[in-house]
Amino acid sequence: TGNADIYYATSSNSGATFSTAKNLSNNATQSVSPYVETAGADNVYVGLIAEAVAYNQAFFVRSINSGSTFSSAANISNTSHNLDNIILRAAATVVGAIWQAEGPEYGIYRVRSTDSGATFGTALNIAGDTATRVFNPVIGIDGSNRVHILGAALIGSPGQQDIFYSRSTDAGVSFEAPINLSQS
Repeated sequence: TGNADIYYATSSNSGATFSTAKNLSNNATQSVSPYVETAGADNVYVGLIAEAVAYNQAFFVRSINSGSTFSSAANISNTSHNLDNIILRAAATVVGAIWQAEGPEYGIYRVRSTDSGATFGTALNIAGDTATRVFNPVIGIDGSNRVHILGAALIGSPGQQDIFYSRSTDAGVSFEAPINLSQS
């Protein structure tokens, strides 16, 4: 159709064969940067970036029946800035998504769902600063449900990049102020 879409296929025989591909983004604009996460035996979550009105936004699609059917793509960012690099993590019924904001408001944002992705809360800027360009976010969750996020930021002289770390000790509800790990 002349635009990029995100498709999903699954294999139940270790990759020997795959199901017919399903179009998950199914829109008239460009959809890129898919990210898939699973939780439990039946939940499949897909995050993607798609053009929406004037900005690229984060969208979320879910299946609660092992990928047999999927929900329609829902905008989980609802922001007025461009996004990139969506990442999902899930444990039990909690699903979290993070992405980098490209501007005009920079940062690493997160949204959180406690009902297996049926609904999401408001986006929170973990970087806490909308003027500094932050990129390449990564996320991890440890066995005690602490959420750990790293990202690179352009600071100081042109081209100077440092790695920043923030963590949540309340399962992603709030985050500590980012600290500079690399100090370069």
